[in-house]
Amino acid sequence: MELLDRYPKWSFFLRWGFSIIAMMCMTVISFAFAYSLIK
Repeated sequence: MELLDRYPKWSFFLRWGFSIIAMMCMTVISFAFAYSLIK
């Protein structure tokens, strides 16, 4: 993990982007589950 130590901004950006992607995936899954229950 030398690259992360060398570029702290990139590591922060990657963690931030990964958390946003994870939240979007969870939202999409929850919407799909609710839609299947309603249907």
